[in-house]
Amino acid sequence: MVDEGSASVHCRLSEGMREIGRIKSQVAQTARKTGRPMREVDSLLFDLDGTLWSPLPLSLHCWNEACRVNSVSSENVTEENLRLCFGRSSSFIRSTLVQSYSSSVQRKVCETAFGLENQNIAYHTNLLYPLVKETLERLSVSYPLFIVSNCQPGYIEAFLESYHLAHLFIDFRSSEENGLSKHQNIADLVRIYALDHPIYIGDTQLDAEAASLAHVPFIYATYGFGSVPEAGFAISNFSDLPKLLTQ
Repeated sequence: MVDEGSASVHCRLSEGMREIGRIKSQVAQTARKTGRPMREVDSLLFDLDGTLWSPLPLSLHCWNEACRVNSVSSENVTEENLRLCFGRSSSFIRSTLVQSYSSSVQRKVCETAFGLENQNIAYHTNLLYPLVKETLERLSVSYPLFIVSNCQPGYIEAFLESYHLAHLFIDFRSSEENGLSKHQNIADLVRIYALDHPIYIGDTQLDAEAASLAHVPFIYATYGFGSVPEAGFAISNFSDLPKLLTQ
């Protein structure tokens, strides 16, 4: 019997490779017609929270509800603390938002909050940063697009479905789903899809460090949740990305 999960992954990989081949062929054809050399960057990998959207209202609602359902205090569920949690591991999130409780209670609250987030993304469809969808549509013509996040299982899928963006991305990876670190997931996508000159776009120092460990250049999204003082490349708006890539 064929495992449905393995079959789905294989299908996504096959479709992704075909799409990458199509994009490369189209870019090469355009380069020949215009007489311009082919650009070096050949693929774009994105962080999610703080890079493509700002889910702060969603997370604030869901974590408060998770605390209420589990009869624990939500005094630490603040915008300031949630900003610190985006892009971090579930253990960091638990210790920040419900640190006064036992490990088992922390895990239960976290599980509840993550489930609520996945369920409620569909009701928070106004949280994309300005011009994200339009810019992704433009970029997808010339670059294979990927997402690499530390988020919980099902979160990326719910995001892509709710914002009607799934058709723009070749593949994605979630650290909480597969147990790999962010830099391992970046490196895994680079290896599997034979990406020659990828770039990772994110908004935190941890994103920059993950890109460095994966030996991938990094672009800092300054409008997000974190700070990357020594970033070599940066964008102040998502819509600035196409221009930066062609410089």
